[in-house]
Amino acid sequence: MSEQIDFNFCAVGDWEHTEATREVSRNISTHHDPKFILNLGDFAYDSRERTPEMQKEVVDKWFGQYIKPMVDANIPQYCVLGNHDIRQMDYYLYKFKELNPEFNKWIYHFTKQNIFFLMLNTEAVHTPTSDQYNYAQDILARTFPDYPDEDKKIKGVTWRIVCFHRPIYCSRGGHGPFESFQHFHQLFDKYKVDIVLSGHNHNYERSYPLSYNTEDPDKPRINDTRRNDYLDTLGSIFVNVGTGGHSLNDLITCEPHFYEQFDEDHGHLMIGLREQGTKIECKFYDRNIQGHDYFSIKKTFT
Repeated sequence: MSEQIDFNFCAVGDWEHTEATREVSRNISTHHDPKFILNLGDFAYDSRERTPEMQKEVVDKWFGQYIKPMVDANIPQYCVLGNHDIRQMDYYLYKFKELNPEFNKWIYHFTKQNIFFLMLNTEAVHTPTSDQYNYAQDILARTFPDYPDEDKKIKGVTWRIVCFHRPIYCSRGGHGPFESFQHFHQLFDKYKVDIVLSGHNHNYERSYPLSYNTEDPDKPRINDTRRNDYLDTLGSIFVNVGTGGHSLNDLITCEPHFYEQFDEDHGHLMIGLREQGTKIECKFYDRNIQGHDYFSIKKTFT
């Protein structure tokens, strides 16, 4: 494998017009030196009936005041669409593209070093016969060395991270699991996705490495019961990071397939590529930059 340069990036969603939003934005822009942000949807939270001009004013205020530290720091954002973003989805696309010219659609992929990112849309058609599902299947297949078309193959991929807004697994507290999206987990198993990131629930949750359960999709199979450091493990780790600034949802239960939960403060997930691209480290930080969860995945093969 060619030499890899280690770097950091952040993930969080569910923002709103709050002081917590300002603080999370400020912390991201001043700590960890993130190269980009995975924005997990639900941005300015304007779902009320307004004229298009008034809606744009709400969005502009969010960019100009509440996430201003990230905007001023020129940190590129790669976004997924939230359910509260649909009314202004075209305007959001325009605004975020100003910060990141690579971002120009709501279903897409990109690669940074040896990490492949797939960004999906829970607000669009997502049946097993949909264009979105077929796109996900085709583009994930291209990341493997045995893909037959050399011109279309995405080479040098060690890690696969998928992002979308509504979580397909979660404990009680806020919204329930987005069951109609769960069949994507079968693709994640087949194409060895390492981490799945979502928002929607206004809290933090992190699962064990999980595989799809055909007998009961709501109860995924736990592949590894280690709690923090994983080595060559199978399955995807599902992380919900809906802590960008909106009022928090208290967690009522902890489902067996989840290990870590946090609902006491807002914050962000820092993700780092380490050890020449063979290890990923993740840590959740609250608004005081205190760490509340840590996990890593190490691969002895690339």
